[in-house]
Amino acid sequence: MPVFQILPAFTDHVLHAQANVYGYLMAASGLGGLLGSFTMASLGGNIRAGWLGIIALSFAPFFVILFSQSSQLWTAFFLLPMIAFSMMIFRVNNTTLVQTLAPDELRGRVMSIYQLDQALAPLGSFLVGACADLFSTTTAMAGSGILGLAVIFTIMASVKQMRNLWRVSV
Repeated sequence: MPVFQILPAFTDHVLHAQANVYGYLMAASGLGGLLGSFTMASLGGNIRAGWLGIIALSFAPFFVILFSQSSQLWTAFFLLPMIAFSMMIFRVNNTTLVQTLAPDELRGRVMSIYQLDQALAPLGSFLVGACADLFSTTTAMAGSGILGLAVIFTIMASVKQMRNLWRVSV
């Protein structure tokens, strides 16, 4: 989700705001992520389930699409923390599931593969930046959200193990 990498251009071109507003938007995003972390921590072991991760993962690109269409500052300040909240709920829940479900002897290898998304993030940012340059910042951001939802639903429909996550609980 390269939303945060394209946010400076979005702040300038769509919201018509200055760098200080970008800083406030990033702070709002940080608050959403922090609230997501606190939410997961406060739930303890009560909710660590596949369905929670899938729902949170689906909400993030949905909020990205809504955010891409916001031209008012107040909607941006509302939606950006929702994106970060959803992403943090997914990350904490998913990391817990991966570490819990991986066999002890493979956990290190599984986590190294799991972290590949961090290595591939610059590629996604490059592609969204190129789309923003070709089309518009709004189109690039909306496209990334639509693509995210399409990938989620395609994987859910075609990979049985993902569908079985609905019943996984730790």
